[in-house]
Amino acid sequence: MPVAGSSAADEAAPNPVVGQVQTFVDEHLAADLSLDRMAAVADVSPSSLVRRFKAAADVTPWRYVMEARVQKARRLLAETDRPIATIAIDAGFYDQAHLTRTFKRLEGQPPGAFREQAD
Repeated sequence: MPVAGSSAADEAAPNPVVGQVQTFVDEHLAADLSLDRMAAVADVSPSSLVRRFKAAADVTPWRYVMEARVQKARRLLAETDRPIATIAIDAGFYDQAHLTRTFKRLEGQPPGAFREQAD
């Protein structure tokens, strides 16, 4: 998973397929990132991508996408005053509720509470 201030390119997994998909995800977070689309980018089957990703990155491709989107939201929450609903869309979530559910599940607190602590 990318950490604040880094990208998948900085932390690319040793598997070139996984690194290629991580870079694509990081560059297209707001896009439709279905498993089929990610597999097509790497020219492998969806099941092969899941196996390779899990082995190299210890997470599924979808988990990587969600973690990368939350990291982008974290950065935007800490660095901007933009509305949370706008940040949700910019980070690739369907809406603010989707961001809030995912953020709370991965970070243990809702985006608004994170923003207050970051100030």
